[in-house]
Amino acid sequence: MKYMLIVCLFLTTQLVNAQAETYLDQEILVQFEKSVDPHEWIKSNESIATFSIEQVVSERLAIYRLAFIEPFDAMQVARKANSAEGVIVSQVNHTGVKNRATPNDQSFSQQWSFSSNAPGISNAPQAWDITTGGYTAKGDRIVVAVIDGGYFLDHEDLSFYTNTAEIPNNNIDDDNNGYVDDVQGWNASTQTGVHPLDNHGTHVSGIVGAKGNNGIGVTGVNWDVDVLPITSSTSIESDVLIAYSYALNMRARYNETNGTEGAYVVSTNSSFGIDFGDPASYPLWCAFYDSLGAYGILSAGATANLGINIDITGDIPTACPSNFLVAVTNTTQAGSRNGGAAYGATHIDLGAPGTGIYNTLNFHNYGQQTGTSMSTPMVAGSVALMHSALCSNYLDEYQGKDDSLALHLKDILLATVTPQSDIQNTTVSGGRLNLYKAVDSLRYFNCIRGTEISEFDTCGGCEGKATVQVAEGQVPFSFNWSSGVNDSVLVACKDDYTVTVTDDLGYTKTFSITIDGNDEFESNSTVNNTVNGNDGSISLNPSGGNGAPYTYQWNTGESTAAISGLSNGSYTVTITSAPCTWTESFDIVTTGIGTLANGINLRVFPNPSSSELTIEAEEDIRNLKLIDLSGRVVFQVAYSSNRISLETSSLVNGLYVLSVENQFGEEILTKVTIQH
Repeated sequence: MKYMLIVCLFLTTQLVNAQAETYLDQEILVQFEKSVDPHEWIKSNESIATFSIEQVVSERLAIYRLAFIEPFDAMQVARKANSAEGVIVSQVNHTGVKNRATPNDQSFSQQWSFSSNAPGISNAPQAWDITTGGYTAKGDRIVVAVIDGGYFLDHEDLSFYTNTAEIPNNNIDDDNNGYVDDVQGWNASTQTGVHPLDNHGTHVSGIVGAKGNNGIGVTGVNWDVDVLPITSSTSIESDVLIAYSYALNMRARYNETNGTEGAYVVSTNSSFGIDFGDPASYPLWCAFYDSLGAYGILSAGATANLGINIDITGDIPTACPSNFLVAVTNTTQAGSRNGGAAYGATHIDLGAPGTGIYNTLNFHNYGQQTGTSMSTPMVAGSVALMHSALCSNYLDEYQGKDDSLALHLKDILLATVTPQSDIQNTTVSGGRLNLYKAVDSLRYFNCIRGTEISEFDTCGGCEGKATVQVAEGQVPFSFNWSSGVNDSVLVACKDDYTVTVTDDLGYTKTFSITIDGNDEFESNSTVNNTVNGNDGSISLNPSGGNGAPYTYQWNTGESTAAISGLSNGSYTVTITSAPCTWTESFDIVTTGIGTLANGINLRVFPNPSSSELTIEAEEDIRNLKLIDLSGRVVFQVAYSSNRISLETSSLVNGLYVLSVENQFGEEILTKVTIQH
């Protein structure tokens, strides 16, 4: 029995290798070191074979497709080239690449994976309460590169990426990116920007990002995302590498130009592969995922539509060892693995809905398809949706570390799956896609970001405003200002302030804000009262406000800082230090005179006064004012009486002028001394 088991395993291995190792005759794929000139290498290695360059597969990665005319076996030539100087890796150009969808007429409800109460749903509606896709918090337009057999680009429910730097159909590489007329993606098989029609590619594109909430058709994992269509319609491995190279170049160009060129590709979708493929025979294909990952791209790969354990049988691409590859199997409406889909505890990362998936088809149509091909865009689209949920602080944390961010998102994707018993021990994560948990977990980060706004404490007042407009974080927010105010807006004087914002998750961030503004105004006036009735003067030397220059407008019509030749009376000036204005009033009085009764017998006693001053007359007096010798009114009252008592204990010692009027408006002046 033991002998028979060994024989069976041997025969199975032979069958696997026979199915996987099919390749093109008389050509190989070679990746050179960056310093190597391929033409010079060909001349120096004629002992291996007479080579010619058939195609540049990836100029950025120095991968070339070399043809040779001698009747040698391609595998033998690849092995010899692999040992030659200047070669990183050499391999045959495999064939047998095929799409991984199978026709299915099962009567599942339309888009059950999103909208029904079936156990196998991806919990997308809850995720859409957080984000529906579109852009990153930094304003990058999110793009998913779908590599497939073709597309119906005019479907009204799909948004395909458009390269606005390229002029259509002029046969010129307008943006100098190495691709002529790549207005909407690239056809790796024909080396043009023209795509054939293919229901499979159109369906996959819809799962990634059919437009949501637009009143027609269906929705994708993202309501708003750009699908970058890349056609690889042949079964040749080199076309796959050319397709991946285009996605790599678009993201690399975006990174290198700070977003002015290229596309912000965050994930690729590969709903194709080679059953039983041995990763050791596909070094360039498998290594490409690391190259994409270095620029921040996670690649979703569909595993085989066969009920096999690829840990044993092998598979391309889902047995490739790259950490930047997310290998996906097919789950049903019940949540379990589709019996016709592959598995592997080491290589298959998670399951995702892929059975009876309803979405876009060619010519504005819709329909169901089944297979790991449908599961994989669920994951590629989820990666895009996760990017739209990352806050600015999150992106800042990974600034310049695009590869680390990609791996971080993969870890979250696998850590948030819904556990599923029948795939618990047959996938890495042990579960199936839970889009809500993946997106929701990204919120548990200190995402508080705000804009500090301050308004001038204008013209020396205390009406300045300090505000924090919180743009990101979990609502509601609370505010705690250094001045003790608990509001988003602080009204205060010119000064420096801090405010601590706390979000609903308990994260805090402190902002510092300065209320700037104008200094308090001072007129710094000098008032010289009149002795003879017309020789008074007022001189101003203002400070504060918005500073010099100052302008002046007196009620006398003059516009200078100093006025003279003044008689008894009130004088008003408006001082402007744009945009601030102040108004000051001054009184000019006659000094050095005795009592001027003007028909009134006015008595002021005691004079000097220490605490109380009494003013008495034979008739009523009114409009009483007490003026210091600088011209400032220190006391004023407008009532009518023939006897008035004033409290003088709060006045500064010195000489004052008392002014009263009689019933005819005639002014009476006398000197008063305050002495405590």
